[in-house]
Amino acid sequence: MNESLPHHIKRTLVLGLPLVGSHLAQMSLHVTDTVMLGWYGVAELAAVVLGASLFFSVFILGSGFGIAVMGSISAALGRGDDTEMRRSARMALWLSLLYGTLVYPLFFASAPAAHRARTGSEHRRNRTGLPADRRDRDDPRIGGDGAQILSCGQ
Repeated sequence: MNESLPHHIKRTLVLGLPLVGSHLAQMSLHVTDTVMLGWYGVAELAAVVLGASLFFSVFILGSGFGIAVMGSISAALGRGDDTEMRRSARMALWLSLLYGTLVYPLFFASAPAAHRARTGSEHRRNRTGLPADRRDRDDPRIGGDGAQILSCGQ
């Protein structure tokens, strides 16, 4: 049982490296989303950030059922009590399914709000279909200031 420090470090790294890799992959996914959506506009980027924050909060709250039951399943497995282990896993599964069923309407109802937020910044469009902020920035008559076009009602 008396193992050396390098052996413990190696075992810790073997356990921890997949976790580090998953965190790096998740972070690179978010950076890629931010870079790609930054080209669309501020409103679109803000909508994705708010939506991702809402989803993450609800997801973490719901994953608590599975995380909480791991201890009781491990204890039952250690005791050799297969019935208690299956019962705990089954109850966690039912709680998670119930939670998902109750939370789904929240996400379903958020779609119209997200659509209103997205189209609110683009309510003024010209014949090309570009949002007003992009159209005005490229208009040589006004030098990037949209006041002239917007006051004309175009």
